[in-house]
Amino acid sequence: MKKTNLLIFLLVISLHLVAQEKYLSIFPLKDSKVTYSAVLQTSGISKYELYNKARIWLATNCETIKLDDEDIVVGEGVFAFKFNEFFGGYEYFHIRCIIAIQFKEEQYKYTFSDFRLNYVKFSQGTSDIVDDPIEDLSIFKDHNKRIDLKIKELIVSLDQVMKRTIDDNW
Repeated sequence: MKKTNLLIFLLVISLHLVAQEKYLSIFPLKDSKVTYSAVLQTSGISKYELYNKARIWLATNCETIKLDDEDIVVGEGVFAFKFNEFFGGYEYFHIRCIIAIQFKEEQYKYTFSDFRLNYVKFSQGTSDIVDDPIEDLSIFKDHNKRIDLKIKELIVSLDQVMKRTIDDNW
């Protein structure tokens, strides 16, 4: 009897782990955390120019700048998603992430990490604000492709700004 119970318990745990891996398979993982990162070349653009461009991009796309140094700029980005109709309106959830951009001559490295899901959970006439790592919440699995697409759009917009030449003759 104990062996049967143990076998059933192990089976249930393994099914949960497989479901979690499938949910996270959309996202790039580093040390079991959702992380988007790459090093990109920018021919002819100095480290100083890259630093200034990154500061402008982060000021436009982040809620706060957490670190501003000549070698790295770090901000906290937030974007919202509409996900359910709720009593005639829509419910939203927010995704927060840390965006770090590092610089060297003619290249930069971006890292989008520490993704957290923020939303209001309604239950039995009360509401709670939820703030959990994205890796822990499979309830939003129907939206993971949209979330991935939004992050990739942010990365493309960063790359466009970083590689754009600035006309000093304005």
